[in-house]
Amino acid sequence: MTLDPTIKTRWVDALKHNHEVLSKEKASPPLDLQAWITEEYLQTAYTEMGKDYSAEKAAIIDPALANAGLPMEIWHARDGITTYPSMNEFLTALNSFRDTGAKLNATYVYDKNTGLKLFGKTAFFVQTDRGFTTFLRKPDADAYAGKMNGKVMKLDDALATVQSYASL
Repeated sequence: MTLDPTIKTRWVDALKHNHEVLSKEKASPPLDLQAWITEEYLQTAYTEMGKDYSAEKAAIIDPALANAGLPMEIWHARDGITTYPSMNEFLTALNSFRDTGAKLNATYVYDKNTGLKLFGKTAFFVQTDRGFTTFLRKPDADAYAGKMNGKVMKLDDALATVQSYASL
């Protein structure tokens, strides 16, 4: 997903497919998506801003490219969002926050394969001799760990690993 406001044909097609599946299972009432999806207001807004809606609609943003190199984030309840350029800095800071009992709203990392932004608590962390890499899906993490001779873990285990290195 991206913050792109255009209505992409492939996303509408995916919605139609998903709705058909749910309808067959009687988990969703009939719905005419074409009647609900309208682009006129977006086209008008784009025109008023001097932008080309059709060109932006045709462009597909790849989050793996768009989000490459973005820092990990910790959202502190009082201080807002702080960024960390490396996974080690991110995990060390998160351990420090936890040690002080600070209230954290969320943590964010990126999936290696797709570039999607993930909640740290839901990501799978792979530790290799190069450090940690994060994944959305466990099968992807397992495959990467097998290829890189790494170990798959959840956030709490990654934090414990970093904590144990810090105490040496």
